[in-house]
Amino acid sequence: MQSPPSLLRRLAGPARLNDRGDPLDPATQVMLRLERLASGELDDPDPVAAREQFRRSVALVVADPVPVTVVDDTIDGPRGPVPVRHYRPIGHELPVLVYLHGGGWAVGDLDSYDTVCRRMAVDAQLHVVSVDYALAPEHPFPEGFDDALAAVDAIVARHGPVAVAGDSAGGHYTALIAQRRDLVAQVMIYPATDLRRLTASHRTLAHGYVLEKEGIDRYLAWFGAEPTDPAASPALAPPGTCPAVVVTAGFDPLRDEGESYVEALRGAGAEVTHLAYPGFVHGFFNMDGLLPSADVAVAEILEAVRHVCRRRDTV
Repeated sequence: MQSPPSLLRRLAGPARLNDRGDPLDPATQVMLRLERLASGELDDPDPVAAREQFRRSVALVVADPVPVTVVDDTIDGPRGPVPVRHYRPIGHELPVLVYLHGGGWAVGDLDSYDTVCRRMAVDAQLHVVSVDYALAPEHPFPEGFDDALAAVDAIVARHGPVAVAGDSAGGHYTALIAQRRDLVAQVMIYPATDLRRLTASHRTLAHGYVLEKEGIDRYLAWFGAEPTDPAASPALAPPGTCPAVVVTAGFDPLRDEGESYVEALRGAGAEVTHLAYPGFVHGFFNMDGLLPSADVAVAEILEAVRHVCRRRDTV
């Protein structure tokens, strides 16, 4: 006798498959069906309004903040002070990780990623430094990247070697920094690595899965980089051999370029941990407060981050 479908599956409706035949995570499917939370953050053509929408949408899906020691500071950037925020688990001297938030180079800030950085500090046992780099379109490429690179240099001067991590646009900056600096590790969560957008996933997953083609178009226009410039597209430059954790999602337009960058890193001789989540959408790293499946995935990712950030202590 066939068992009845679960309530979650009933709410989600018929399973949605991507171009590879992978099913969408049912809880994510319910979220998309009822709320379309993350797609709303990409709809507003005004960057100021888009930033406010992003803050509201993230607040709905992140987990409750965990207690850590938090200190706001600034570093000297190329155009003036760059705000940073330190997260330290109480009573520990720990490896340092610089975190670069996502948001299409145009939205996101210290506050919208506060919960993410708190959990990373505690679960991965790291001193996390979140960087509030300048945003497009007011500050087109390479201004935000220059802030991020200056922050890494200043933190290295203050604390010694660091790892760098970021999601989406922050993963893009992470890859660029790892090509230019000697890092303990690089952590890229569904990163943009090839701004030309030539891969199949950009075509097959262009609509319906959080990161919409029209939103990518708008953010890249705001960003102002030339897609064929190796200084802006990590895939067009030698990737280097920095140890890496790369996370990809099966229902993400950026999936294929992330996977290609994994292969490029391995071809260059880098030690790479590739964590693939076939049933997830872009942005799931921020959804651990809403989706139990995302909460489990974030725990797995942070365990890999904890391990790679201690690599120089063990080799």
